[in-house]
This record gives sequence, C-alpha cells and structure tokens, in this order.
Amino acid sequence: MARHCILGTSMLRFGITNRWNRAALTLSYIKPLTTDAVPTLYSVVSRTPCYRYYSPATSTPLVIDTPFQAGDFVVLRDCLHGKVKIIGPLTAGTKRDTRSGIIQDDNIIGQLNRSYIFNHRQRRFIVSYPTLEDYVELRKRHCSPIYHKDASTIVTLLDLAPGSRVLEAGTGAGALTMHLARAVGIQLPNPTPTFLTHNPSDHQTVNQDHDIATLRWGQVDTVETRPDHFQKAQRWVQQFQRGHLLPWIRWYQGSLSEWLNHLTKESTATATTSSVKIYDGVVLDLPTPWYYLLEVAPFLKPGRFLVCYLPNMSQVLDLLKHINNNPALRCQFATENVLEVAWKRWQVKPTLVRNPVVAPSPDGNQEPTTDVPLGPEHSPVNSVVEANPPEQAWVCHPDRMPLGHTAFLVRLRNIISHDTLSSSESSTVD
Repeated sequence: MARHCILGTSMLRFGITNRWNRAALTLSYIKPLTTDAVPTLYSVVSRTPCYRYYSPATSTPLVIDTPFQAGDFVVLRDCLHGKVKIIGPLTAGTKRDTRSGIIQDDNIIGQLNRSYIFNHRQRRFIVSYPTLEDYVELRKRHCSPIYHKDASTIVTLLDLAPGSRVLEAGTGAGALTMHLARAVGIQLPNPTPTFLTHNPSDHQTVNQDHDIATLRWGQVDTVETRPDHFQKAQRWVQQFQRGHLLPWIRWYQGSLSEWLNHLTKESTATATTSSVKIYDGVVLDLPTPWYYLLEVAPFLKPGRFLVCYLPNMSQVLDLLKHINNNPALRCQFATENVLEVAWKRWQVKPTLVRNPVVAPSPDGNQEPTTDVPLGPEHSPVNSVVEANPPEQAWVCHPDRMPLGHTAFLVRLRNIISHDTLSSSESSTVD
C-alpha cells in the first residue's frame, strides 16, 4: 500500500552522485511512494517537481570506487619526477615500455584507485582513474576538443540543471558532450544508451521501455555531420570510465536541419504543439551558426540560452551583424555575453635554498644570506658559516605551458515569452 509522508531534514541517497548526501528538505511532500515507480518530489513552497531516484539497495558504486579492469584507461604518475601520462586500454599480458622501464598491465588490473605499482627497475608509480580534465588533455584525440575551461563556462552560461535537455550541434571529439551529460544527467534504474541510425527516416531506439522525455532524467542530443568524427567520438566517450555517461547522450549522424526535421515529425506524430519547445539550452559549434538560428529557435524554451563557440573574432562579427540585419532574429534573440575564457596556471611549490651562507651584519652578528658572489674567494669552502639545516623557500611563477586562446563564446537569450507564443497560436487558429 502506498503511503504519503512528510519529511524534515533527512539523509537521502540521490542518484546524481551515488553517495550519501544530506538533503535539507523543509516539510517536503512525497507523493505515494512505491518500489516500482520513480518518486516525484514536490516542494511545499514552489510545488515544482524534482525527479530523483531513491534506491540504496540497487544503486551501483562509482567507477572510481572499483578496482581497475581490462579496457580501462588509467593515469600513470611518476613518483620521482612527477610526470603524468595516460595509458590504455588495459589488456591482460600487455607490457608497456616507458622511458624509465617496463610496466605490465597485469600489475595494474585488480588494483584500487591511487595504488602504487613498480616497473622492472623498481621505480614507483601511482595509478589512478583519469578525471574528465585529464582524459581530455592527455588522451589522444582525432580533432581539437573543447577544453574544460570553455566547456565548464558553457555549462554555466546555459544555466543547466540535472534533468535538463540540451542540444549540441557539432560533436567533434566529444569533450563538451561529456561535460553536458555530467551537468544534466540523473541516474535512474538501469538506464540504457539511445542511438539513432544513420538514416533519418529509420529512427529507432535501443530501449523502448524508458522514454527519455517522459521520465525527464536529463539528455544531451548531439549532432555530427562527419561520419568519422561521429564514430570516433562515440568510442572516445565510451572509453571514459567504462562509458558511464552514455545513458544521457543521444547520438545523431547527419545535418542539424535533418535532426530538427526529425523532431518536428515526432511532435506531429504525437499531436502536441508544446513538445516542440523541448530544449533548455543549445550549443552551436559550427563555422556558420547564424544560418541555423531561425531553425533552432522554435525548439528552444522561452528565456533559455543559446551559446555559439567561435574560434575567430570575424565569426563573432558576422554572427552579430546577421542578427542585427535580420528583424526576425532581433525579435527572437538578445545578445547577452561575448566572452573569451583565459586560465593562467601558476606553479607554487616549496624548494630548498642551495648553499646558503652566513655573512657578517653591520652590528657584528652573523646573518644567513643566499647571495653568493662568484669567484673562488667566495666559494662555500671559504664562507664564514654554512647554514644548517637548509632553508626552505617557495617558487611562484606562471606555468611554462600556458593555455592560450581557444575560442569566443557568444550567449544569446531566447526573448520570446510564453504569452507571445500563446497569442500567436490563438491567432493562427482563428
């Protein structure tokens, strides 16, 4: 028998992080709780549905909490020099020749995250699961990815939340796809990845039991025109932590116009006009995104954002000129931000002062100094007193390999309101 209950501050296990998190629920009301259905959480104040899956018994642990398996990619850190590289996929019986010696995959498989291993010269290494930043920067890729500094900014500009649905035009390497899937994904029982065939008319899903739009569990629709990039991006995402982000990604190989036509046919088949406004955010990583603005606009919810990823300033000017010269686009979109994200990495680390000497001070006392003049008369052998133990100093300077310009980010807001849409629909019916 289903029960209704009132919850105060309680300990719930949400599927977003797969860990025990304290959720401050002030008199939150849960509709009838059943073991088979996904509960819908309602706030007493806002009455806004927030979909979470509560099932501690059936939730699987995170990939990083499990031992390494064959097929995993791991980060190898040299404990002596601190050099980092990514290796994989792990294969039983494989030996990897590095500059410092030979490492066997059998010594890594079965170990836990952040374990120590040794090569044949007994040199020590630390093996760990790659973070998304490590995977994008260190992994070999088929094209230039959208790095984390831009990808994280795009997620912020789109104002995404768990359960949102976002469209990405231009999959590329799949780096931004993984960042978007992490932002919108909510774990449900046994989620299944959804693929579309190369033929737009033959669209079939792998699992018909889980309707993504009905369960509102978050989804990234990514579109890529090039078949080679499409296939390599799928494999690239699948090899990151055993493909745990695939359930929240729907892949499509074809043009953006074909995908939008496919969505229009879906809405016509279901006889619903409101289902056309399905996206909470849109990302256009295209050379000429201004040609697709009017096509994308009917699928973007009012008040939501569209971000264009443009490497050159000339593209930014062409985009803004196209919007300014088109009355329909001026009424549809408002330009809110034009950004260039720059990260400046610094190296801040302690070091030991070599050969500190003690020089006489004006008052006759001996004070240590690190200024050692050149010449045999000022060598450490002829110096007054050598400081013991060595002094510790800090080295602070910019990284020797700074990450320079990548692209400009242009954020557009859909300024068409619900009232405008409803009035236009009523006038069309009349």
